[in-house]
Amino acid sequence: MLDFRNYIILDYDLKRLSPELIFLTGQPVCEIVRKSMIKVSQGKSLKDLILQHRLTHIVKIIDVAGTNITLTKFVKKPFTLGLKFLDYETFVKLFPEHHEHSLL
Repeated sequence: MLDFRNYIILDYDLKRLSPELIFLTGQPVCEIVRKSMIKVSQGKSLKDLILQHRLTHIVKIIDVAGTNITLTKFVKKPFTLGLKFLDYETFVKLFPEHHEHSLL
């Protein structure tokens, strides 16, 4: 399986991001991050614990940045811009209703 990932971008970096890479912006991003945190916190595997740690860091950033954030579509190449959010497989497991529109 290809290693597709999506990223959380703060709005001040948004001008450096190509518009076709944008999946969601603002409050919907906050909701997806918080729902992810709730769903992942139920797992006890090492992968879940690592993901919980990453999401905790992202939630802290959202608490500071507010809704001034953007979620990218899934891309194969790594970004130097933004925070790694989820891999495609995990995202589809957590949010099957969004997977059709989230892949570039």
